[in-house]
Amino acid sequence: MSVTIYYTFVNITYDRELERVESNAKSIHSGIREETDEYSAIDLMSFYVPNDGMLRVVNQDGQFMTSSIISGDVPNSLRKFNVGFERGRQSSILTHSGISYGFVQFPMIWTNGEVVYLQVFESLKTVDDNLDILRLVLMLVTAIALIPVLSQGNCFQT
Repeated sequence: MSVTIYYTFVNITYDRELERVESNAKSIHSGIREETDEYSAIDLMSFYVPNDGMLRVVNQDGQFMTSSIISGDVPNSLRKFNVGFERGRQSSILTHSGISYGFVQFPMIWTNGEVVYLQVFESLKTVDDNLDILRLVLMLVTAIALIPVLSQGNCFQT
C-alpha cells in the first residue's frame, strides 16, 4: 500500500513541477522577445535565468548559439549536457549528476530572424529531497504498523 501511495505521489508531484517549469519557461520566452536597444536578448536571458537553473539557445541543428547561463548550485557540467535534441516543443524530467531537472524547449524567432529553440532547465532538488523524506516516513509507518502483526504471530506460536 505504501509503495502505491509513494509512486502515485511521485508522479503527481513531478507532473505539477513540470507544469510549473513550463509556465516559467513561457514567461521567460515572452520576456526575451521584448529585446530593446538598451537590453539585448542575451542580457534579458541573464535576467530571466531560473534559480538553480540554466538557459540556453540552440539552432535547428541542435548546436548551441549562446553560452549557457546558469544560476545557483547548478554544476558547470550541465552546460554541455546533451538532451537528445529534437525540433519542436519538448518538456520532460531529466537527471544529471544525481539531480532531477525540469526541462522545457520552446521554438522562437532569434534576433537575426532565425528559428531557434530556447531551452530552460530548472533544478528539482527540493522536490527530490521532499520525496526522499516521504519515502522514509512511509517506510517508518509501515515498520511500525508491522510490529503488532508480528507480535501477534509470535503469541499464537507459543
